[in-house]
Amino acid sequence: MSAPGRARHSPDPGALARGTVASVSGEQGDIVISESAPPSGLPPGVTVISIYPMYSAGQVALATFFGGPLGGAWLMALNYKRLAEPGKARIAVLLGVLAVAALIAIGFAAGPDSLLWLMLAPIVVTSWLAKELQGAAYDRHVAVGGSRGSRWRAAGLGVVSLVVYLAAIFGTLTIHYFAIRPDRVMIEHNSVFYTDGVSRAEAQRVGEALFALDGRRDTRWGVEVTRDGDRPVIAFIVSTKQVKPSDDKIEPVLHHYAEPLSREVYGGAPVDIWLIDGLFRQRAKLSWESRPR
Repeated sequence: MSAPGRARHSPDPGALARGTVASVSGEQGDIVISESAPPSGLPPGVTVISIYPMYSAGQVALATFFGGPLGGAWLMALNYKRLAEPGKARIAVLLGVLAVAALIAIGFAAGPDSLLWLMLAPIVVTSWLAKELQGAAYDRHVAVGGSRGSRWRAAGLGVVSLVVYLAAIFGTLTIHYFAIRPDRVMIEHNSVFYTDGVSRAEAQRVGEALFALDGRRDTRWGVEVTRDGDRPVIAFIVSTKQVKPSDDKIEPVLHHYAEPLSREVYGGAPVDIWLIDGLFRQRAKLSWESRPR
């Protein structure tokens, strides 16, 4: 048995008769074939064929499609291992992890409207990187008879990466939600959140006023009581679909609450109405001055 990392020679009578030397690297998994190779080294014309498959730029894109940037980075790392470049393999995985973190951060900042772009951009980028960084090596590998990676395996690695990707997104969402979630009082089954600068008593009054104004006991709603400078703000929590610019129904309905809330809670002082999503991100701002009359 040969020691790890050292060449193992497999004498073949036919090959010896032709002066051919074949060696298999136990560490890297390469088959080296050289015509009339002298003992001192490998002459020009040596053909190196990896006994392991390599993955094309298209397959890297496929893994990215299923598993995000981590899936594509994983395949690129496997290619680097086939090319005996473990350092670059580790860098590829690290960059894949950083790309996942960056996309999650961008998604929080840009909101749901950026979802399509966030899905397509990693596919384009990882495919381009695979072609630029590994395309020539892949072409040489195939040209000398090296095996190609399976598309099914590429897709499978992408799906495995997707599990990790979704776990990272879910974990980040959970941490983010509890980190930004303000204090809350409950009015029946309805939530009234309040931020720094707003007392619990004020939030309680806002909730009771809204409960009386709503007049329905079978609906559930949530609001956040906050400040924009010195002005009170009542931010209604609504779904993303309800706050699209093309929607002309939900905003006027909620804006009508400005005057009664001003009268019942704030002694006639101006009150702005905001629309926010479930992560307390602002989606629309309705000023007191533009309220319905």
